[in-house]
Amino acid sequence: MSKKITHIMPDYTSILVVGSSTTFGAYDEEGFGWVARFNRMLAKSHQNKRFICINAGVSGHTTRDANMNLINNHGLHEPKYVILAIGTNDSLVCEGLKPETALLSRTDSINSYQNIIHYCQQNNLELLIQGPQPVELETVRFKAHDDSIPGHTSFRYDNEALRMQNDDLEALCKRENVSFLRIFEDWQSREGLWTDGLHPNAKGHQLWAEQVYKKFVSLYL
Repeated sequence: MSKKITHIMPDYTSILVVGSSTTFGAYDEEGFGWVARFNRMLAKSHQNKRFICINAGVSGHTTRDANMNLINNHGLHEPKYVILAIGTNDSLVCEGLKPETALLSRTDSINSYQNIIHYCQQNNLELLIQGPQPVELETVRFKAHDDSIPGHTSFRYDNEALRMQNDDLEALCKRENVSFLRIFEDWQSREGLWTDGLHPNAKGHQLWAEQVYKKFVSLYL
């Protein structure tokens, strides 16, 4: 006579993390990325509550891409919390094109953030937005490797543009009463957090996880 085996899944609360390659965990030598480190911190310190972090970071995504990414993953995972950690690629400039412009203008970027905020409000999702980190130097360039944008010779990230993006985003979050985490200046004051000037190394991912953890716990736990 066969026995019926019943598997009981423990109750857990989903946290959806939306971002780009830095959120995905690229270049973390230890192979975890900040999202997995953050999830592990929650598991160790809040054992009476079960959390699972869904990492929805996609390399190359802008805030405009994140809007659809959020909608798709919301239906799949039904999270209670959303952490939005994206925006660095919004200000990316493809050098060699005339005129040189960022992938998203400041207006388009802030409108995309606003669309995400309104979606979360309409669906009763707790939202924490983190402003983009700086790049390691005031300007960081990468040789062009993407043929989908013909004519450019290199990619350029500028800290002045990222600083203004943080200012715009912080003001928006204040108007919309959304939780905001700004780490731009703190990261600028530190050394040894990057692998290539853009992507964090293991040390950077660990710091990132600690900063998000501290903010998340202060808000929700």
